[in-house]
Amino acid sequence: MNSVIASAPGKVVLSGEYAVLDGAPAICMAVDRRARVTVHAHDQQWHSVVAPGFSATEGRFVTVEGGIEWLAGGDSYGLFEAVWRETNAAPAEYLSFSLDTEEFLDAESGIKIGIGSSAALAAALASSLCATICPDFDAAQVARVAHRKFQDNLGSGVDVACSLLGGLIEYRMDRDDQVQMDWPDGLAFAKASTAKAP
Repeated sequence: MNSVIASAPGKVVLSGEYAVLDGAPAICMAVDRRARVTVHAHDQQWHSVVAPGFSATEGRFVTVEGGIEWLAGGDSYGLFEAVWRETNAAPAEYLSFSLDTEEFLDAESGIKIGIGSSAALAAALASSLCATICPDFDAAQVARVAHRKFQDNLGSGVDVACSLLGGLIEYRMDRDDQVQMDWPDGLAFAKASTAKAP
């Protein structure tokens, strides 16, 4: 198997971040920070997953009836496991996954800057699994359902929708509906982020 790389953007909610939970629309914009997932086959007798910048632990696992049996490091990879379970993946060879969300951290402090790293990672991971071993699955549906379960059904889904579609969207949680929008001509913006030092 050749290496596969999938990526998805983070997001900024421009309006309706909390109102969307009560049925109002939210306006959300993708940003130029991306989560990346790299997958390739390796010659170990287990699957592995690493996330530099997030965890120093390598996860090692085998599959059991589409699920995961962790040999090491399972506590660090809850989102990975949620996405995997939605696909019931059963690859014919052992795979190595690298999950990269370093663009979602402040370069100086290492603190997350709050632009949807988990949603972007869910979208990129679902895309990589569907491209490599689960072609009959809808990557968008896998990402939405897995991320919602990972968040104990507390999130609105706007971040996943934006990571999947990119650009500027209007999203309604009550209908699980998103519409692509155009940025108004002549309207400029600037995004500032502040982070408390550790």
